[in-house]
Amino acid sequence: IRITKRYFNGIFYNTIEVANIKVDEEYQHKGYFSAFLNELENLANSFNRILYVESVINPILKKYLRKCKYKIDERETSCFYKCE
Repeated sequence: IRITKRYFNGIFYNTIEVANIKVDEEYQHKGYFSAFLNELENLANSFNRILYVESVINPILKKYLRKCKYKIDERETSCFYKCE
């Protein structure tokens, strides 16, 4: 996790970035990552930041992020972000 800035549509935005997360198999499909992501979204919102998820390779996670209204970074199609 890191705090930085990203350039979108000609503007620099403050971001919270998820760079690398691994959930051990025994904890997968139990809602831990969803709860963690929800807390990060709340944190990003409270500090007026965009939550940015880098380099998603898991197709299930890609589908989940789209379902949660994350947008695909057109420059990095394996990266997603959410502004709210």
